[in-house]
Amino acid sequence: MSGYRTLHREEGSIKNPIWSVTFVGNTLYASTAAGCVHAYQIEQKSVSDATDNLDARGLYIQHFETLHPYSSRKSIASNLMLCKVKAARVEDDDDNDNDRSGMHHNIVCAASIDGKVIIWHHHFDVERIKKSISGVVKSVGNVYTDMVYSCENVTGTNMEMRPYNYGNMHAAVGCRNGNICILGVGSEKDRKRAQLGSVVEVIESSHLGKACVMSLAWSSDSNILASGLKNGMVDIYQRSHDGNSARFTFSKLHSIVAHQKPVRALYFTHDNQILLTSGDDSKIQSYEVDREANKVRLTNSYRDVSWVLDIVSHPDSRRIMSAHADKKVKVWNLTMRESVHTFDGAHTDKVWGLSVNNDGTRIASCGDDGKIVVYSCDEK
Repeated sequence: MSGYRTLHREEGSIKNPIWSVTFVGNTLYASTAAGCVHAYQIEQKSVSDATDNLDARGLYIQHFETLHPYSSRKSIASNLMLCKVKAARVEDDDDNDNDRSGMHHNIVCAASIDGKVIIWHHHFDVERIKKSISGVVKSVGNVYTDMVYSCENVTGTNMEMRPYNYGNMHAAVGCRNGNICILGVGSEKDRKRAQLGSVVEVIESSHLGKACVMSLAWSSDSNILASGLKNGMVDIYQRSHDGNSARFTFSKLHSIVAHQKPVRALYFTHDNQILLTSGDDSKIQSYEVDREANKVRLTNSYRDVSWVLDIVSHPDSRRIMSAHADKKVKVWNLTMRESVHTFDGAHTDKVWGLSVNNDGTRIASCGDDGKIVVYSCDEK
């Protein structure tokens, strides 16, 4: 029996399109067209609670907080459309509350289509949330932030967060003129040093016509950054360190013609060996990135029947998952040209976003129908 199955459909509570989801441990964040980010805690049902392991209710999902930009009054009127959300756990923090059992501190970063980047330092007690998960609807808390920053030419449709320097967090955001801005989104100490929300580096496009950046991806070691453009090109940059200072710089390694139409999504496999690309030409391409030989080689091309709107790699670096305009989510094996499983029927409109949790046991998807769907991705 296949281990691929739908575990949970979260629907009805959000009436707006959801364009992006991201896992941090068992916490799932979802960005919406309504200008806020919803935080969910996900826990597996016990054997006694689960009536059917193959049904769509195999998990408890608790919507415990909603993250808003600005103050409560401004947030209602802001009407930001948040296209992309990323988050990371703060493991080493000076906050005494973070040392208490069950206290979590996540940095959450979202981008809006009007060129704003919003940052939350999200503190919550996961043990308290677990105790409230009983199948009964609980009240949802609200979190506000005044860390809203404008960035010139930023599209808001793409953003990737990765560790950057000395444990600090930075985000890469794409611009309409083809440039990439690297922003500080790290610790609250950075705010005192006026580094939080500021542009610390700009990677300037070398293309004629300055094609808009549609997608971005960091390698897991944060040393390679890939940029997918509206003209179908993919640029690959290497991050290097100036030994005389704490500054990092980027140099272009390659430019490849990956697609005939806009490049919607990019993703590096977790072993950093393969760069995945997908686009409006309904193709998924895989490229071997050989840093030592300074070469990029096309290893596989997968053809589908609809636009491929997002793509992620499983932690085993053998499987990939794709989101499609025809309402489907597919699982592929990197050594095969056909999908090994298709999740069909969970969504009723375009599927825009995907995320895989750290141990690779769950996939989450979101789309224009306002649904969040969580799947099992066991091979057995």
